[in-house]
Amino acid sequence: MGIPVSGLAHAAFQVSDGEAARAFYSGVLGLHESFGTAGSIFFRVNGLQFLRVDPREGPAPENRLREVAFLTEDADAARDYLAGRAPVRTENRDDGNRYVVTRDPNGWQVAFVEYRPGCGQSTSAAEGEDRRLGHELWHAGIIVPDEAAASAFYRDLLGFRETWRSGTAQGSVVYMRMPGEVDQHVEYSLFRPPISHERWGVSHHVCLKTVDARESARLAIERGAPREDRREPKVGKIGRWLASVWDPDG
Repeated sequence: MGIPVSGLAHAAFQVSDGEAARAFYSGVLGLHESFGTAGSIFFRVNGLQFLRVDPREGPAPENRLREVAFLTEDADAARDYLAGRAPVRTENRDDGNRYVVTRDPNGWQVAFVEYRPGCGQSTSAAEGEDRRLGHELWHAGIIVPDEAAASAFYRDLLGFRETWRSGTAQGSVVYMRMPGEVDQHVEYSLFRPPISHERWGVSHHVCLKTVDARESARLAIERGAPREDRREPKVGKIGRWLASVWDPDG
């Protein structure tokens, strides 16, 4: 029993400047701008996964995370399963899909989407040279002040399972793998308020899989990402090469 989840569909972030976001997500990360809807721009990671940015006038808030969306093979089953277990609503959106929307116990919006024929995602196609610095949306990171409440939602209700944990003096990180065969995750960042601007930017993030993190970092700098110590590639505690880049809003 549970929701048939088949992967991450998108993560959405608010941005203060749509053109600056285009310069970063398309110009630096090399993601094709696939389509737009009222108030949103979708950048194609692959045929199933996207990064969505929502430009808004004025400075972006410190918490820029708008939504984490998961692919499902049956939106009706997702709605029926969540009904009575979590607050849930359905939304018919401008990308041509119906979304089943809820919030996790820490307040982050979570959606489930079944791509419909003719929707913006299913009709998008890669164009021109492949300039992507990453080819798969591997995980989405969220700040989790209350781990027990988060796990009651992601583990007990949705069927995610913990695969890795690391603790530091600043806080802990927990990888929660989604059910099924797809190796994709939600990453808990276990921090309590007050949360600094930098911590919001570090913890609310996406991780793109790449063939060579060091080469991706080199290309990001070549394409205009600032050269800073915090962007230098390194082997993380999980034993993989990591390279970090920050968008214009941090």
